[in-house]
Amino acid sequence: MASLKMICPLFHAFDRPLYLKLVPYHLADLLTFPQPILDFFSLGAFAVSITGTDLNCVALDEAHETQINLQTKQALNSTTKQSLASTCLSLPFRAKVLQNLKKQLLIKHQNSTIGEISIRQNDEKNIQEYMKSLDTSYLFTNETNTKLHQIFTGEICAPNISSDMLNYRKYGEEDFKSFINCVVLKNKKVPRKRRNLKTFSTIITKNNQQQKKELQDNKTVIHCLRKQLAYSKTLEKPVEELHQLNKLPRAICTADELPIKGEKSGVVNLFKSLYSSSYTDSLSFTNSNTTGIILEGMFIINSRPLGYHVSFLQYASFLFDRWVLNFYARYNASEIHVLFDDPERNCPSPKDVERASRDLGHQHHIEISDSISISDSTPLPSDWQKFLFNRQNKRKLVQYLSVKFLELSKTHDFVFVTAGGFEGNNKDKAICVLEGEIFEYSKANGNHEESDSRVWLHASASPCLNILIYSPDTDVCFVGLPLIMSADSLKNKTIFIQLKDNKFEKKFLDMNALSCEIATDLLLQNIQHLHKCLQTLFILSGCDYLSFFRGFTNRIVFDNFRKHCHFITGTEFPGSLSENTPNGLLAFYRLIGTLYFLKHRTAFPENISSPKKPFHSSKIP
Repeated sequence: MASLKMICPLFHAFDRPLYLKLVPYHLADLLTFPQPILDFFSLGAFAVSITGTDLNCVALDEAHETQINLQTKQALNSTTKQSLASTCLSLPFRAKVLQNLKKQLLIKHQNSTIGEISIRQNDEKNIQEYMKSLDTSYLFTNETNTKLHQIFTGEICAPNISSDMLNYRKYGEEDFKSFINCVVLKNKKVPRKRRNLKTFSTIITKNNQQQKKELQDNKTVIHCLRKQLAYSKTLEKPVEELHQLNKLPRAICTADELPIKGEKSGVVNLFKSLYSSSYTDSLSFTNSNTTGIILEGMFIINSRPLGYHVSFLQYASFLFDRWVLNFYARYNASEIHVLFDDPERNCPSPKDVERASRDLGHQHHIEISDSISISDSTPLPSDWQKFLFNRQNKRKLVQYLSVKFLELSKTHDFVFVTAGGFEGNNKDKAICVLEGEIFEYSKANGNHEESDSRVWLHASASPCLNILIYSPDTDVCFVGLPLIMSADSLKNKTIFIQLKDNKFEKKFLDMNALSCEIATDLLLQNIQHLHKCLQTLFILSGCDYLSFFRGFTNRIVFDNFRKHCHFITGTEFPGSLSENTPNGLLAFYRLIGTLYFLKHRTAFPENISSPKKPFHSSKIP
């Protein structure tokens, strides 16, 4: 307690909120050590001062804070699941620390034969080791620079930072006294002003004059660009060096003439807020004897090989144990399906353009490995990500795992099915293993390129009444939602999608509950063929085969459709999003019109409160 009282001003001077929480926790944690170690604490055995001057290492500690320790303290003071999970990982380290303390202090056990060195001899040896390290270290050198500077980077402090760093104890004592008077003694007459010390990590903010100047410069640049664009339109010549004019629509294409790809997971967060009862942290099937597991194989291969894995045979066995056998044992499954992508098998599509642009981005940031042939004895590559970035390697790995998984499943008593990883005559086939024999699973044959649509074919074909789909890909939910609401082969099945699977957190989405909640949503009542409208909405808001509209994520599109669905696709106006006719195109125009109204709401007169009014009026007053 005496030590805590002496350094209380330092808590108020440096990183006050973190220290005030962390140090009492740390002192309480120290009291849980065994009594022999606490005896050494009370004798001051761990208080080391190289020069003999108390509190002389604050500058070194502050330099260390700005480089490393600040994020660690913030994690320890957080109460989120992720920080708690990280803190739990420190328990084995704490056990090692306790063991090291006992070993270094030479605490005698009852049957110990270890000799004991005196404390003085131990201190002398420590000092000798310190002096050797100081002689060979680059941190402590004879410098002619006497100004206060950052010990790691050599940066010289500004005058205001230097003043605060050299007078930290004075400011800390003043703030501590003010804290006692105002907070503890509740003396309202004494004003309490918070003083933030300027340190090496202090961010220098811009004053109002600098900010105004930057805004004015930006306005000048924009004004000049507008004049240049107007001049180019007059001459009917594009401004090529600025790439301001593009032959493709900028609403759905980038300046490089590639489709815009935005975040597709935003609508999942909207579903969580609107239909929260569909999401759960646990899973329980009523009849576990008829449970089918469907795993997206393209996520499985992202599991890196472990350090002791040498060949592809060891890696394939590891994946089979980690995913197939693990899910089989966890849910007592009777069927397990592992499905892979089969890209570029159909006619050219925008998905191929997306893959090409993604590969181009990888080439700019990381070196891609060469293509190799894969067999059981082939050594594993040293860099797994570089290996997977080569699409030829990824396809060869999928083909190898498809065959190897069939072989490994022959000795187990569940039905194993895989598809998407074959070539030649078996390219469109699903192959299964039943009682040690390999058969064609003909009812799940298909020519799907993406496994996020193939999973629903297998969910429909499986005889299991309970289906669990493991896929972090949000497209699986959007592809299957219209099918859950309409397909007879899926209506009598209980289907969950597992979105997360780690030791600290698991997330499941109940597709049956989600479809029921959407069907009973008050804003979506009396919409004919709602499932087809949702499918069209998913396609128009940016699926794998279409671009996003710039500035409109699928969350904004769905939320906008939900609020104006009767205007967009109701019975009051011709056309519906569920129709593949010219009238269906009218519904699409109304969808775009509502989004335009949402984007430019402030430009409309005040009496225009909804997108329906300008649609009725031929002239806006």
